[in-house]
Formats: sequence, C-alpha cells, structure tokens
Amino acid sequence: MMRPIVLMSTFNGSRHVAQQIESILVQLPENGRLLIRDDGSSDATVAIARSASDHRVSISCGENIGFARSFLELLANAPSDADLYLLADQDDVWLPGKIDRAWQFLAPFHEQVALYCARATLTDPSLRPIGLTPLHRPADNLRHALLQNIATGCTVAVTKPLKDLATRTTSHAQISFHDWWLYVVATAFGTVLFDEEPRTLYRQHSANVIGMSGGKLRYIRILRYLVKTNWLQIANRQISAFRATFDAQLSDAQRKSVASLQKEGGALNRRGILFSAKPVANTMTADLLLRALVFADPRETTVNG
Repeated sequence: MMRPIVLMSTFNGSRHVAQQIESILVQLPENGRLLIRDDGSSDATVAIARSASDHRVSISCGENIGFARSFLELLANAPSDADLYLLADQDDVWLPGKIDRAWQFLAPFHEQVALYCARATLTDPSLRPIGLTPLHRPADNLRHALLQNIATGCTVAVTKPLKDLATRTTSHAQISFHDWWLYVVATAFGTVLFDEEPRTLYRQHSANVIGMSGGKLRYIRILRYLVKTNWLQIANRQISAFRATFDAQLSDAQRKSVASLQKEGGALNRRGILFSAKPVANTMTADLLLRALVFADPRETTVNG
C-alpha cells in the first residue's frame, strides 16, 4: 500500500491551519503521516495543530528560519520509508483525491528522481474561486529551470530519490524557495510532471509570502515582488548553491550552460541573459519579463551581497 508523508511548515497560521489539517487528514491513509514544523509562531498555531489529536500528526517547534529552510529541514528529517512526500501550506485546502492524484503521476517513477506539480485554484480568503494558476510545461533545459520556477510549492510532491538528492546541499541559507530548488534538481537529474487538473484551493490573502492574482493583475503583483525582494540576487544565490552541490554530477553540456549564467567571481551574468540569442525562460511572456527585470534592476548580484 502506498505510504505518503505530508510536510507542512507553519508560522502564525492560526486563522486557517485547522481547516487545512482537516482537508489533509480526511484523505491521508492510515499508514500516512502529516509532519508539521512550526517556524517560531507567536500565535495559537501550535495549539490548534495539536488539537487535531490524530496519531498520524507529528508536530515539532523550531526557531524562525524562514519557510524555505523550514521545508528543507522537514524534507531532510522525514522518514525514509515513504513512497512520496507532499508539501502543504498552512492556509490552503486540499480537494478530495489530491494525494491519490499525485501518486498516479509519480507511481511509474517512484524509484527515480521525480517531481509532481500542478495548477491550483486561486481563491479569496473565504475560498471563493477567483482564477487558476498558470498552465505550465516543464523546462526544456536546466538553464530555463534555474531562471524560471513553474512548481507552485503547495502542489508539489516528490519521490524519495529526489528528497534524498535535494537535501544533500549544505547551502540552505542560499536557497530562498524550496519548491524552486526541488524543481531545479528534478530538471537536472530526473523527471518533472505537470498536472493540468487543480486539486488545491490556493487561498490568497495579505499574509501570503508571494501569492498570486487572477488575470493580468498577477503579472503586476509578481513583478512588484521580484523587484522588492531582489529576485535576481535570489536566483544567483541558488545558482551558486546548485553549482557547489552538484557540479561534479553534471554533464559537460549542463556544466557549461549553468556556468554561463554567472561571471567569474560569482556575479550574475546580466549581459549574457539580456542579450541571449536563445530563450532564457520557458515561455515568451516569462522570457520577456525576465529580460525586462535584468534591464530595469541595476542592483549588484554577488553571492554574498
């Protein structure tokens, strides 16, 4: 029987976490587990999670290290006897059959490095649908994956080989998005599967770390976020972490492609990205947005900056 482990990082999520836990437990098999790591909440999140009183739920409390490192810690410490590992946000709701749906995709690849991700239904705080996340296709090459993430974390499930490979890194501080990191590693060494059918209600509210909006407004929100957080610096640090962890395992073509994204010394190769004759992202829209960001954001992007 398939054994799933669900991993949830929480932080001040008392308003919605009970509903999310309930939506997971109702479809989690008896041999499944929900592992929650609280990232230093100051509200009632931990007490609410403990009130679930279900033997399948385990809760640990840690210092505030940020959602990406918190999820990577969950992955690294998760039991190794599961067939798949699913990531869960604290404020969403899982639709019936989400776990089984992910397993349908991953079952043929369960002994390989593989990642499943999907569209999600965007909702307002009251779970009224307002749109869908974009319809993506997996990256054509590793370079695209390093510059554009298509894996929305709340939809991601991974196999044990990917869990083991992705958590080998010692550069957690350089990784800002755990879902992007998993997507890059899966693209480099395995398979990425994208499901067009949404099974997650992705709640949008003011406390979302990134969030999305329906229609064209989402591009404005995403661009504002990218500029505010110095996304180019985020991408560059992850490229450095990837090279430090996996350079010896890359093919010559992969190594050359990844190296082209950075200048000697570790700064992002802005000129190489901006004037690349080949697409630097998986779609025309993403390619144009990325080049526009490189052109418009003059900030330095050193590894330690």
